[in-house]
Order: sequence, then structure tokens, then C-alpha cells
Amino acid sequence: MMNKGEKEAKKDVSDSDKYADLLVFGYACKLFRDDEKALYHEHGKHLIPWMGDKSIMIDRSVEQT
Repeated sequence: MMNKGEKEAKKDVSDSDKYADLLVFGYACKLFRDDEKALYHEHGKHLIPWMGDKSIMIDRSVEQT
């Protein structure tokens, strides 16, 4: 038990322990410049109202083949 005025000793944490629970991954992709499509998305035209509520807009980007 610690007395008043005593500070708890800091634990020495290595960088690998500090970030042990962090998982980062990604996928390769190709990017294409399409200014018209970029503006379409920038203005939110791809969004639809959720359950008819226009104050909540969601991205409905489900493609069916």
C-alpha cells in the first residue's frame, strides 16, 4: 500500500506491447480519375434517406450482378 506523497512507479512498456492489439491491413486497388463521379459523391447525390427519414442519409452502394 502506498503512503501519501508516494508516486506509483511507471511500468516500462515496450513499443511492441503498446501496440499489440492493433491490426492494420489493406488491399491493392487501382484509382481512376473521374471528376464527374467525384462531384456526384461530393454533393451526396449517391445517398438515400434511411427508412424515409431525409435527416438521416445512408450510402446504398449495393451492386447486384
